[in-house]
Amino acid sequence: MFLTRDIPNLKQVTPAPTLVYRGGQPRDAMAWSYLRSLGITTVVKLNTEPGDETSGLIVCPFPITTVQQIFGPVEGQLNSALSAITNGTYVHCELGENRTGTLIILYRIRVCGWTKEMAIAEANETDWGWSLPALKIFVAEL
Repeated sequence: MFLTRDIPNLKQVTPAPTLVYRGGQPRDAMAWSYLRSLGITTVVKLNTEPGDETSGLIVCPFPITTVQQIFGPVEGQLNSALSAITNGTYVHCELGENRTGTLIILYRIRVCGWTKEMAIAEANETDWGWSLPALKIFVAEL
């Protein structure tokens, strides 16, 4: 894991005009301010930890718990979260690895037109490879 301005695993997914970033839970007000300076206006939140309420951004929560990551279901939250990704979106879970990686795999395949293999290879760059079973099964079934 790496930190950029107190944001774990921050990475640009797509540039403007469809600006999308991904990563982990921003750790403080300065981290949220940095995201706003990048053009982020909306947050797709996949974790259950508090902290986004004071971000000053539009927060779209689609929480996926640890139990759901192991046993499911995750399909409903991920498909709903995908539909919430618009220009200026930051997608995150706690560390920006498993839940976030799974959603970005889905985004790359359905929105960007990537192959599943390309999307998984990119996700593995931020430790998606150790994801919990329900997330892996979801991707395998895409």
